[in-house]
Order: sequence, then structure tokens, then C-alpha cells
Amino acid sequence: MVNGRCIFCGNSPLTGEHLFPKWLKSVEAKMVPPHGTKTVYRASSGGPHIFNNWDGSPNVKIHAVCKACNEGWMHEIEVTARPILEPMILGDKVVLSPEDQLVVATWTCLKTFILACDLYSYMEHSWIEDFYRRRLIPTSWRMWITTYVGRSRYLSDCARLADDGSVVATVGETKLGLPLPTPEPSSGSLTAGGPATWGVVASFILGRFAVKVLGVRRPDVYGDPSANALLRLFPSRGLDMIWPTPIPTDDRILSVLLGMFQSTGHREPDFAI
Repeated sequence: MVNGRCIFCGNSPLTGEHLFPKWLKSVEAKMVPPHGTKTVYRASSGGPHIFNNWDGSPNVKIHAVCKACNEGWMHEIEVTARPILEPMILGDKVVLSPEDQLVVATWTCLKTFILACDLYSYMEHSWIEDFYRRRLIPTSWRMWITTYVGRSRYLSDCARLADDGSVVATVGETKLGLPLPTPEPSSGSLTAGGPATWGVVASFILGRFAVKVLGVRRPDVYGDPSANALLRLFPSRGLDMIWPTPIPTDDRILSVLLGMFQSTGHREPDFAI
């Protein structure tokens, strides 16, 4: 967020936006918890937020947007995405058209901006502006999805990257590996104008639905990890997508999913079982 103002329109005051949508409560009754899962775990600041609470969805609110945005166009994105996301979260068999994929990708982009609000000053101003004005996902962003069959019911994770493939900082930390420079405000913009080469990497798990986001200006630096376990959501290949994915992701390789794109100085290898 920027000085207590909405990351999208710049207005204030801020209101709490649910990172995990409230409609998940009606979906949870249909979920089948893995045997013995009754714990709740949240990593320390800077690490992934993992929720194994099978008694109710986590009430995670992030104060990054104003009431008008939250209850207006953002609510419309939630309403549009729900009928597509709900069967995916439950692991039901569905066919995702290219249009469906764009709906899911738009919802994921919104959640990434919300989760990464602490890193707002280090993202391209045009990314937020185009998404706010026209609901356009940055064309340089990449997203992949996989069916998750592990023990974590909900998970979110986000870090800031440099275009050379190095992790610069995680949400909630002042530095990790490299110091955080102080950005200089950009004239006439809603955001501070940090170095344009930086971006974010994020992961989300909601039930059986898992998505990985690479939000940078130069995705070529990182390569394409698409394999049987990961299907590219955005940009769409223009073909229908079958869900669940052919090869699911379990807890044996969850750390691979979370750590993807966060190693220094080399391209990310294929993600495979």
C-alpha cells in the first residue's frame, strides 16, 4: 500500500480484503480432510502461511484497498470466478475453456496484488493501473496451475524478485540476500517508482487448487517450468484444459513449488514428479 491509500485507486480509508474468499465457507462442508489433520500452522514473518484448520477457513484480511474497490469491481471478479474455482477447489472433473482460464487468471492476479501489497512500491505502475482500469493481467506475467493432494488446506506465499532470478525480499522481511533500496516517488503515479526490473513470485493453495505466479518484466530469464505436473494458465495456450491435472502435486514436492524461481543465477528446471 502507499501511505495508507488504496493500491488501485489511491483513495482512503482502507478496508480489510479477505485473501481467502468468504464463499469458501460454503465449500468447506464438501471437502474431505486428510486423515488426522486438525492443526493450524502459520509460518513466521517472511515464510508461507499454511493453514491446516479443517474446522473453518482462515479469516485473513489484508488492508490494502478502499471500500469502493473492495465492494465494487473486486467483488465482481469474485462472483465471476466462483463457479469456475469451486469445482477446482473440490478436485471435481471440469473442462476449462480459454475464457474460463482467463477468469481464473484474473482472480489470481487480483489476489497476488493484494498479497504483495507490502511490495507495491517495487512493482510496475502500469501493472496496477491497467488491472484497475481495464482488468488486464500484465502480459509479461506467467501463471501455472496444478492439482494439490497434500495436507495443507490453504496456503499463500509471496516474495519480491529481481530480473536476474534472485530473491530480494519476502513479505514482512526487511531484506533477504540483498538490501532493499529506498524507492523514489514517480511523478503523477499511484505508486513509488522502484527499479522496473523487479517483480513478485507468489503461490496459492485453496483445497485441491494450487497456482504459481511469476510477475516480472522479463519471464525469459526464468524459463518455462511447464511439465505434466504444472499446466500453464496464463497466457493461455488457447486450448481447453482438463481438471484435475494428470499428475497431482503432493507434500513431497510442495517445497519445490514454493521455492520455484527463487534460486539465484540460473534458469528454473522443469517441475516434475
